[in-house]
Amino acid sequence: AVTDVIRERAGNSFQLAGISLVLTLLIGIPLGMLMGALTSEGRHRKLDVGYQGATQFLATLPEFLVATILAYLLAVRFQLLPVAGDESWRSLVLPVLALVIGSTASLSRFVRAETLNVLAQDYVRTARSKRLPPRILYTRHVLPNVLTGALTIGGLLFAGLIAGSVIVENVFNRPGI
Repeated sequence: AVTDVIRERAGNSFQLAGISLVLTLLIGIPLGMLMGALTSEGRHRKLDVGYQGATQFLATLPEFLVATILAYLLAVRFQLLPVAGDESWRSLVLPVLALVIGSTASLSRFVRAETLNVLAQDYVRTARSKRLPPRILYTRHVLPNVLTGALTIGGLLFAGLIAGSVIVENVFNRPGI
């Protein structure tokens, strides 16, 4: 029956979406905080414009297009990774990359905006006036306030990653939903 097929294959889809979510959080949060720190108070304007443009472009690309481009470049053209199947961890790399690129760009843009908001708060100015080292300032004051929103967005991204994994599994001929 249909429920048996879904039960049998859902694990692969959730595995792909789960790995993608973890990587998205591990890359997107630090990247967004770094870009927020570098571009706060109007500094590094060219870097900011380049980052905003690149992340906007990457965030809007559909997963199937990213998957197709990655498959062509990394599997067909340079033969670094398998293009299809489910044999080893290497067969997970391309599907995970296809899902992570857009979601990481979206999350890092959100985290950057939140970081800029937190850096503009009075308590951060007070912490800076006490001459706290940047490491302590960011880990004690900025990160906890940014994480709340980032994890909320991460939950929303997970739903999109599950939907995207269904499409990406078709591109890479992986068993899944």
